[in-house]
Amino acid sequence: MKYKRIKVLIVGVLVMSFMITGTIFATDKLEIFRSEYYGIKTEDEIVKKLASKTFDELLSEINIFGDSTGENFIYHANALREKAGKISNEKIQAEILNESNSVNTRVTLIQISSLIDKSLDINVMQDFIFDDKADFEIKRNALLYLYKENNVSVDLIEKVSLGNDEELAFQAIKMLNKADPSKAIEIADKIIHTYNGVVSEKVRAAIKVRGSQLADSSTIDERMKYIDFCDGILSTNNSKEKGDIVSDTVIFSLSDIMSEETISYIVASDKIDRIAKTLCVEQNYSVLRSMLIDENISEKNLSTVIEAMYICPIKDMEKPLKKAMATQMEQSSDKSGQTSEKLQDVLNLIDKSGIVATGKY
Repeated sequence: MKYKRIKVLIVGVLVMSFMITGTIFATDKLEIFRSEYYGIKTEDEIVKKLASKTFDELLSEINIFGDSTGENFIYHANALREKAGKISNEKIQAEILNESNSVNTRVTLIQISSLIDKSLDINVMQDFIFDDKADFEIKRNALLYLYKENNVSVDLIEKVSLGNDEELAFQAIKMLNKADPSKAIEIADKIIHTYNGVVSEKVRAAIKVRGSQLADSSTIDERMKYIDFCDGILSTNNSKEKGDIVSDTVIFSLSDIMSEETISYIVASDKIDRIAKTLCVEQNYSVLRSMLIDENISEKNLSTVIEAMYICPIKDMEKPLKKAMATQMEQSSDKSGQTSEKLQDVLNLIDKSGIVATGKY
């Protein structure tokens, strides 16, 4: 009777296990699959075994990976690429369209098609891009395929840039900035001018494009307007976290402009945390140094540089600051002596803990 109760108990546990996992002692296909290829075999043995597989067999095995990737997956993707050259465009496209294949499988086939110059139907790729139900990675890779094959028009990229799929718009704006920078700036300005207080992915992309353009060529007035725009975003950003992606996008787009106006704003702003300021000061040390050149030096510029050195003391700034200090003393413009005291204080800080700037962040 005792043993019978134990048997019943064991059976009950197994039934519960079946109800929870859907199987009793189920074979984990992926784990067995990995063990078959990667348990004890060398890389050459894996490659040799995969080379013996047909295109369809490789597809089936890649489907077993599901959404997982990694070193194991790369072996299969490379093997599939070797086989794909002998497979018709129609067959490859049919497998891309086949929704029973995993997203990884379909994306891999799109990427392979681009690498080995397989011609996919432009209309099919465009349909993916504008299909609301399609997986983002499929849409993104369809757009990349058309872009790499020079089969995507500026009009199409513009449409995606201004569309409702924020993540895809982000990718499209970056593409447009490479394909047609002037058009990208036009689109970025449209997005910025319609900004309603919500920072979306495409707003982030527009900020990057606009900041990049202002870094290349801009007037003081343009930079000041952009600073006002960015300040508005930093003021209304609802994120509780310092260093969040929205703030970082705005701050580093300003830093990339590398102008007196932008670094002065960054140093003085109470909306930017010290870590971000440190990175920006290091990136802009050449701008800060130029602010101490005779024709540029002013009380305002000197004050900005001193505050910047408190944030991130830089050895390269020691000589320009000593020269500025001598000028201050000669001109006796520092009536209270406060600026000279701060200068000496920051020079001591540089001597003690100054870094060698790289001009990067």
